[in-house]
Amino acid sequence: MLQRVRQLAVQSSSGTYSTADRTNMQSEVTSLSAEMNNIVTGTQFNGNNLFSTTGTAATFNIQAGANASDAVTLTSASLSTLATANLVGGAANLLVDTTAHATTTIANVDAALAQVNATSAGLGAGESELSAAVNNLTSGATNLTAARSRIQDTDYSAASTQLSKAQILSQASTAMIAQANQSAQGVLSLLK
Repeated sequence: MLQRVRQLAVQSSSGTYSTADRTNMQSEVTSLSAEMNNIVTGTQFNGNNLFSTTGTAATFNIQAGANASDAVTLTSASLSTLATANLVGGAANLLVDTTAHATTTIANVDAALAQVNATSAGLGAGESELSAAVNNLTSGATNLTAARSRIQDTDYSAASTQLSKAQILSQASTAMIAQANQSAQGVLSLLK
């Protein structure tokens, strides 16, 4: 939305538009400002405002493991530039009705865009940190489940191999005993 406001301000500052065109542009800018205000003041997660325009950053501590030290802290930087420049909560500094006002709006929007980009980068870093914590916890849970399975269950393939080996040895022993008995009986029959 800030990009669209900037685009309209650049168009208005060019001096090629009529007063009626600038009035239409101002109408769109006013609507965009109201929507930005709704987003900044109304975006919540679990009842907590994600953004602040008071100068204090919104901080969220998220437990990401079994220990107290396994926490991820997300900080949403204050969007105070938006409030200070009156880009949300009003449209006094978002005027595109004259070339001079449009030039001022471009500067105000550029400052606000820099702050929004910094906030976005901070939240993106926090998201990456949370993703890494989730991946680590998932890997740990998988390894723990595998270890538990090995402890509780018999390794079926190893047990099957041992059973087959025992059966083969038993059959071989039986065959050798039968062969030995036949040899002894053959010698006895010759002696008779």
